[in-house]
Amino acid sequence: MKKRELPDPLIESLTRLTKNSDIVMAGRLLNMYFIRQWKVDEQLAKYYTLKWFEKNYPSELKRYRQLNKPFK
Repeated sequence: MKKRELPDPLIESLTRLTKNSDIVMAGRLLNMYFIRQWKVDEQLAKYYTLKWFEKNYPSELKRYRQLNKPFK
């Protein structure tokens, strides 16, 4: 499979949103990009989005997960 890269304006937007503690909106933006531009299904887009954040913003993702633990 050919390696694809994200466009610079998208990366800038994702960076700004993530650094401003709006990782949810950044995730939605990236998820929709994968669905619309890469033509992948929703489940694969979610997987790609999660992997992108794990690679590029692991500390922000960890902080988000700690603050948003599901209730038991």
